[in-house]
Amino acid sequence: MKPNFLNVAGNAQTVIHAGNIHQAFAGSNMQGNISGSATITVDHSNEGCDELIDEVYGGGNQSAYRPTNNDDFAEVLIENCDNSIAYVYGGGNAAPVPATTVTIKGANAIDNAFAGGNGAGEGNSGADIGYLGFFSSGTATEYGTGIATINVQGGKIHHVYGGSNTLGYIRDHAEVNVNAEGDCTMDVAELYGGGKMAPGKAATINITCTGEGKIDNVYGGAHMANLIGDIELNIRGGNIGNAFGGNNESGIINGSITVNVNWNTEACGTNSLNNVYGAGNKADYTGSPVVNIINGKVNENVFGGGLKATVTGDPTVNVSGGTVIHDVYGGGALADVVGNTTVNLNGGIIGGAYGGALGSAEVAAKVYGDTYVHLN
Repeated sequence: MKPNFLNVAGNAQTVIHAGNIHQAFAGSNMQGNISGSATITVDHSNEGCDELIDEVYGGGNQSAYRPTNNDDFAEVLIENCDNSIAYVYGGGNAAPVPATTVTIKGANAIDNAFAGGNGAGEGNSGADIGYLGFFSSGTATEYGTGIATINVQGGKIHHVYGGSNTLGYIRDHAEVNVNAEGDCTMDVAELYGGGKMAPGKAATINITCTGEGKIDNVYGGAHMANLIGDIELNIRGGNIGNAFGGNNESGIINGSITVNVNWNTEACGTNSLNNVYGAGNKADYTGSPVVNIINGKVNENVFGGGLKATVTGDPTVNVSGGTVIHDVYGGGALADVVGNTTVNLNGGIIGGAYGGALGSAEVAAKVYGDTYVHLN
């Protein structure tokens, strides 16, 4: 049992093999602290039991995790293909941690997995990463590296977030890594570099391989939250439905967006990607997204802009290799670009190239600036 008001001088490791559990914390409850490493492992090895864990935390409930070593981090390990968990958090509930690492090797069902913390509920002050105190209330001081990391290696997960849930600021940046190294088939519905509703720093997303599994939609940004910093989405392999550089529903991104499609066929034998968008789904973006198609095959279209999301800036699409079955658009789909668009064709095979946007009978998508298509 983790301490309530006592301190633990040393490392703390929690392993869960079975049971119906509401909340499981690697950290402390109210005021206690762990001075060494804090790790929680969920390995549902009790075969035949139909059990569920509601919430797993790498941090504490209301007590900050303050390790002696500034490089220590809160760690969550999800192993075995039989785990069923509603929420996985790398951070705490209403408490900060210096940094996080979440590794999911397998699961039967995880509803939501966050590299960051929770911060949900009335009176919750937040669960910051890299701030001791609460960034939102102005009482925070820096500690730890402030990096939130989530590694997805297998399992069925509905939503993966590089950030936090409702309130939990990522101080430095987030890292989201996908590589099918686990024992279970990967099946992810939505993967985000940012959080759900919590603002924070932007992420680097590296998708290397999904194996025989898939990711339905990838977002370099958040679900509906503001982000600060530059987004980099690197797609090196895997089966992916749609890839968006920006946010999904809403939120402001104060930084650049770069999407790189560069298959490494030796790393992942099965690769599939339907559509690529430089910006978001429904979330407008003020900036100039860049999409680089270097190697691989896009089954449908590539857009410099977003889908139903206005871009105020100058999107650019660079095609230097690979294949785009249908078309390349400098603008977006069913959305305007308030700026100039550029398509640079330096190689590869494409169906067609357009400097403008893709509209429909109901939506007249426009580019208000100049459009350029360069064939080099």
